[in-house]
Amino acid sequence: QKPEPLPPQMPFPSFFKLPNINQLVYAGSIALGASIVGTVFTVAHHRWQLNREKKHIQIPGEMVVLECGTKVFVHQTNPGAKQAVVIINGFAANYLLAKKWQTLISNKVSLGHERVNVVIYDRPGYGFSDPLASTPKDFYAMATDLEELLGKVLPQDTEVHILAASMGSLIAWCFVQQIQSEKPENQCVKVRTVFSVDPPFLKNARQINRDMGLMGAVVAKIRYLYEWGFMRWLWMIGLFSPQPEQKDIPENEKHLHSAAVWRYLKGRRGGYFTTFAVEGHLMTSVDWNGVEKALVHLGEQKEAKTHVLLHEQWMPGMQAQYQSEWKERAENIQKHLGQGRTTFLPETNHMHFVEHPEELVEQYEKFLVPKQGGAV
Repeated sequence: QKPEPLPPQMPFPSFFKLPNINQLVYAGSIALGASIVGTVFTVAHHRWQLNREKKHIQIPGEMVVLECGTKVFVHQTNPGAKQAVVIINGFAANYLLAKKWQTLISNKVSLGHERVNVVIYDRPGYGFSDPLASTPKDFYAMATDLEELLGKVLPQDTEVHILAASMGSLIAWCFVQQIQSEKPENQCVKVRTVFSVDPPFLKNARQINRDMGLMGAVVAKIRYLYEWGFMRWLWMIGLFSPQPEQKDIPENEKHLHSAAVWRYLKGRRGGYFTTFAVEGHLMTSVDWNGVEKALVHLGEQKEAKTHVLLHEQWMPGMQAQYQSEWKERAENIQKHLGQGRTTFLPETNHMHFVEHPEELVEQYEKFLVPKQGGAV
């Protein structure tokens, strides 16, 4: 018996047919051409926008040239004062983030009979400062830049009070150890107090450091996309134009907070993404033993009064592994500094004082100007 013939196969619809080589080449040529045109257009638009912004943006401070040739932005409230509060920003932050702290401290805190000089600077790659001239090897390299900067903008023997947030605390600790290892006559300033806000002393935090390493790698890729032109295109259509709360900005400062300025501060010449990637990598490859030595030095010496505020969480709703490692970080800091020089703030997270600057200044004023003893 002959087998029954197979039924005829139904042909695929035309849109299921695999393209032939000529069609692939044609589609690829169109995609490549569109990419080249888009890249050239966005790069040209970026350059035009930079020139336009330079004409309209008034930098609200001064640009200081370091020995490496990098121009660093600095803003002071009372230049020439004998006592200065130096604010060291955290990871991926610039002048605008700490501007409220500067204003509140300048208005509320006085040491002796003179208004204190509140100083903010933008690390290279952020804000108004130039992009990185070279990759910092560790936090001591950043401390060296800070020492040179303060030596140029503050009078000799100025008494300095450091207010450092997040990663800025690690820079502050290294700065104090570094400057106090020099001969007194070579010290550009005298550090009187160090106030750290939630430092990420993550020496033993394996999960957080691993995830930060992944974040640094991802942002490094974003950096290359930016320099290629794709991120500029996203910026141009408004997908990456963060806006501060307009109601919180004084009327005479609103020219600093437009979308164009935020684009300038975050995106010019790829500096922001470059630095973000570098510092993200630095947090994962840092010499934690060196940072620990700086913290031990801070805990042992009596010349500079020290206090650390510690938040309960890094970010709201973080996973249990993060929670335990963040708590262990607080215990390590308390072990080196002593219970009396740390304050643990329950039910708060790492961004608490960005959202509530008045509370930070209240805590800082209690530390800097104790009621019972007058000024520090």
